[in-house]
Amino acid sequence: MTDVKSRFLKIAGADWREPKMKAFLQRLMAVDGLAEQLARRMDQLADASMRQLLGGTPAQFSVADTETFGVIRYFLGLYQQEFAEGLVPPDLPQEDMEVLREYYARNLQAIGQYIDHHGKIPAITSQGLAGSVQLALVLPFLHMPDEAWNTETMTGLPQWLRTAEAMKMAEQCALSCGRYRTAYVLACGRKDASPRQEDGNASYVEYLRQVAAARLDVGNLAGAITVLQTAVAEARKLPHGELLEDLAFSLCKACVRAKRFNVAAGRCKAFLGQFPASAQWGEAATLRLRALYGAESFEELIAEAQLYSTDSRCKSHRPAIIYLSWVALRRAGRQADAGRAGEEFLRKFPSHALAADLHFAEALEAMVAGDYEEALRLLETVELRFPQSRVAERAREIKARLEKTPSGKR
Repeated sequence: MTDVKSRFLKIAGADWREPKMKAFLQRLMAVDGLAEQLARRMDQLADASMRQLLGGTPAQFSVADTETFGVIRYFLGLYQQEFAEGLVPPDLPQEDMEVLREYYARNLQAIGQYIDHHGKIPAITSQGLAGSVQLALVLPFLHMPDEAWNTETMTGLPQWLRTAEAMKMAEQCALSCGRYRTAYVLACGRKDASPRQEDGNASYVEYLRQVAAARLDVGNLAGAITVLQTAVAEARKLPHGELLEDLAFSLCKACVRAKRFNVAAGRCKAFLGQFPASAQWGEAATLRLRALYGAESFEELIAEAQLYSTDSRCKSHRPAIIYLSWVALRRAGRQADAGRAGEEFLRKFPSHALAADLHFAEALEAMVAGDYEEALRLLETVELRFPQSRVAERAREIKARLEKTPSGKR
């Protein structure tokens, strides 16, 4: 290393004014700064873990950072810009350029060896392992783009990171950083993992689907949407469009759940056009109407609801379609049309749960008009026929108050 360093200093001293050499030296300074911070963090983590193992009071370090992968996200945010460009050595004779590349590689190697050696102690405890894993992945993540991560990259990781527990943490770490291809490769590298890289891109898309489903299960809608967007883009590359339909539909549902109504409306429209024979077409059409309602595009909703209500693909969703049309007509101030839509709904679907909303709305209108007898009749209908509806409790409360007033007594 001493010989390489002396040769490097000689070359750098002669050409330091050259712009590419300046950029190279700035990258080296960034590497040095990163190495210093990583070493300090690793030493703190090792000290805390050792104290914990010996039963003493742990040194001060953030438990939240190790549980939420805040450490690696901090370093990536701090250094991402400085490592954004690929390393381009100056235009020098081939022999000199090889010296620069070797000097840079040895600097990286020294950091890796430090992390490898000093990460063994904190890796003994689960909390320390989470911290060690993050610190060990900082430099690989900065140097290797997500799309380029492969099994060969794994060979440069510390040996203590090859355990099933550490690999699982590394996978979760990659997911938290939005490095989905990296997470997939790490998952494939685990002995207890189901995905296999040799299965090709279809396996990767299936992995993304499972990650999105897991996020939806815990209510992480924003995270699920991000993964689903990647999954849809990757599924488009598959030769026969495997998984694309289900993923696109899941993305529609997730956007509606997340109340990203304008985005959801666009996604649903695209789905309806791309998959006209889908078994989920009717539900997608209903989701489109819900998204339009959330976006307050009432006239567009009303127009499309008329088309969907007579479409055979929407047969099982007609109650929801007519109901949404009724609500939109009321919001648009078209009371006469809303009245007709409400009558159509009650005529066709008198026992449907959504009928409670219509009876309740009519009861409130009757109260405003001063027809308390009719209001009581409608409230009683909601109370008796739809006791599990979302408006049943409010109907009971209003009915009870109304019956105590002189005008409400029968």
